[in-house]
Amino acid sequence: MMKIVLFGSDFFSIALFEKIFEDHFEIVGVVTSPDGLRGRNQKFEMAPVKKWLLDRKFQKPILQPEKASAPPFLTELASLGADLYVVVSYGQILKQALLDIPPLGVINVHPSLLPLFRGPSPVESAILSGVKETGVTIMQMALLMDAGDILARKAFPIEAEDDRETMYKKAASYGYVLLKDILDALLRDLTVPKWPQEHERATYTRKFTTSDFKLDLDRPYEEIERRVRAFKPKPGAYLEVEIGGDLKKWKILAVEKAAPQGSVPPGTILEFTKGRFAISCKDGAFCVVVLQPEGKKVMDALAFYNGFREKTFHIKKSNN
Repeated sequence: MMKIVLFGSDFFSIALFEKIFEDHFEIVGVVTSPDGLRGRNQKFEMAPVKKWLLDRKFQKPILQPEKASAPPFLTELASLGADLYVVVSYGQILKQALLDIPPLGVINVHPSLLPLFRGPSPVESAILSGVKETGVTIMQMALLMDAGDILARKAFPIEAEDDRETMYKKAASYGYVLLKDILDALLRDLTVPKWPQEHERATYTRKFTTSDFKLDLDRPYEEIERRVRAFKPKPGAYLEVEIGGDLKKWKILAVEKAAPQGSVPPGTILEFTKGRFAISCKDGAFCVVVLQPEGKKVMDALAFYNGFREKTFHIKKSNN
C-alpha cells in the first residue's frame, strides 16, 4: 500500500482532505500550519486543519513546523516513510531538500488552469478579473512556485452567482476526481503522463491585505459586484461607515444593480428605506441585498433597516 503525507492549511485543504479520507488511501501523517493568533481579535486558536483532524479522531502524526524546510523537521518528516506527498494550499514554499524525500515525489492540487493564476489567491483573482472560466490543476511540484509539470487539468465555468466559497468547493470536487485517478495509477505502478507548462503564458496572484477588501465606490458596478463575490463569505468585502462620530465596518455579502438617479457623487446614499439600501457608484448605483454590520449577524436589507436605530450615517470613501 502506498503511504501518503498530506500538506494543507485552510478550508480548501479540508474540503479535499475529506474526500481523500473517505477513500482507501493510507495517510501516515498530515503537515499543517502552527497554532497561533487568528482573527480580528487575535485570539490564540488551533490551526483549522489540526482541529478538523482531531474532530475526526485522526491517530497519525500531525506536524506543525514553523519552517517546513528546516533540517530538523525534514528528518522528522522522512521518518514517516511516505512514498508520496500531496500538497493542497499549504502556504509555505517547499525547498528542494523536502521535494527530494518521497520516492514518488510531491504533487500539488492548485485551483486554477495553470500556468494562469499562479500563487496564493487563484480563485479570488479569477473572480476579480472577470474571466468566465477557471479550473483545477494537478502538478508535480518543482522548486519554482506553481511551475511544475502538469499531471491533469480540468476547466469549469465561473457562474454569475459563484463566490469564493462555491468556487473552492468546485475546485475540491473536480480536483479530487483528477487526484484519485493519479493516486490509483500510482498504486498500480503505472506511469502518469505529464507535460510542461507554457511558462510564457503564466500570470501571477498575490496575497491580499485588508485594504483589498474595502469596496471602492469610485469603481464601476461590475467591479464592485465581483469584489463582493471574490471575498464572500470570508474575509468579506466591506464599506466603512461613520455613525455618530464612530467608524464601523459593514461586510457586504450580496449586491444587485440599481437604476442610477441623476448625477451624484459615488458613495452617496440614494435610498435607505424598508428593504432597500441603494448607493451610487462610478457608473450608476447598486442595492445592498445582504450585509453583516460590525459585531452583528448576517442579515438582509429589510432586517437591517428594521433593527438599525441610527437612520443617519455616512459612507467613508478611500479619498475622504
